[in-house]
Amino acid sequence: MHVYRWIVVVALMAGVVALFVLFSNGQRSPGPELVSSGQTERGAAEMVNGSGRGENPGENLIPPELDLDNSSTPMVIVDSLLPTAQTALGDWSGIQGSAGYFDQLVLVDGSQLGDSAVSTIDIMVARGWAGDTGLGMRLSDVLLARCNRIIGRAKVTLDRPDVAKAVHPNLVRSGWEAQLLAGHLPSCGDDDLSAWAVIPGSPALLISLVGRHAVTVDRIDAPAVSNVSAQSEVRPETYGAPVKETFEILASRANLRRCGSAACPVTGQIDGGTHWGVLLEDNGEWSLMGFGEQQGWLFNKLYRRVQ
Repeated sequence: MHVYRWIVVVALMAGVVALFVLFSNGQRSPGPELVSSGQTERGAAEMVNGSGRGENPGENLIPPELDLDNSSTPMVIVDSLLPTAQTALGDWSGIQGSAGYFDQLVLVDGSQLGDSAVSTIDIMVARGWAGDTGLGMRLSDVLLARCNRIIGRAKVTLDRPDVAKAVHPNLVRSGWEAQLLAGHLPSCGDDDLSAWAVIPGSPALLISLVGRHAVTVDRIDAPAVSNVSAQSEVRPETYGAPVKETFEILASRANLRRCGSAACPVTGQIDGGTHWGVLLEDNGEWSLMGFGEQQGWLFNKLYRRVQ
C-alpha cells in the first residue's frame, strides 16, 4: 500500500479546496489508537539495512546549552514539549499504514537505555526517517507521543542516503531526530514512545512510523534542571492544506511517474488542457503533482501554471 494513494480532493466551503487524504482506503480513525505498532505495514521500508534501521546521524550528539542572564546553571534546549504545551493525540485523525521508521531511542551520549529507569534530568535522542514510500513525497514534521499526549516534535531535515537507495530516490533528506528531556514525559502506566508523520491538510492528519520504544522515568528525589523547549504546541489546524491551482497540460496526454525520471514507472496519465491540481514539489526538471485521485511526477516542460 503506497502513500501516493492517500491524496484525494476534498471540496471545502468559501472556495477553499484542501487536498491530502492519502492511501487508497483513506480511512480516518480517532486517536490515540490510530495504528498500533503491530498493525503497521512494513512494505518497502524493510529494505533499509534489512530492518528499516539505517544510518544514525549525530552519534556523538551533545545537548545544546546556553547561559541565560549569566546564570551559573546552563539552560538545556530540547525538542520535548513542556507539560503545559502538550496536547491530546486523540485530537487528531489518522491514516492507516506507515510512512517511515522510529529507528532509535538512546541517551544523549549514545548509550543504550536498557531496562533501567532514567532520571528526570536525563536527555534522550529519538531518531528515524519519514516520507512517502510510493511517490517519495517529503514530509516536514514528526510528532512524538506517549500516554495519548503529543510530547515532542522533530523536523525532517537530515540526510538519509540509505533510505534514498532502498526506498525512493527523492527521500535523500528524510531523516529526523529530537532531544527529549525525560522529565517532560507524562506517566500513565504505558512506557512506550511512538512517532507519527504529519500529513498537511484541513485539518492535518497523522500516519504512524514503524517502531515503538519503551522508557521508564524514575521521578523519586529527582533534581530539577533548567530547560527550555525549542518546540511550540501543535494541533491539527497548525498545518495548512496545499493550495489548489489551475495548470495547463501542454501535451495531448502526459504521463505521471513514480519518480522524476523517464525511466520511472508510469502511475497514471492526464489529458491535455486545463486541470485543477496541487503542486507538491518541484526539483527544477520534474514536479510531483496531484490531480484529483491521480498523483505522480510530471516533466516540467509538459505543463504550465495558468494565471
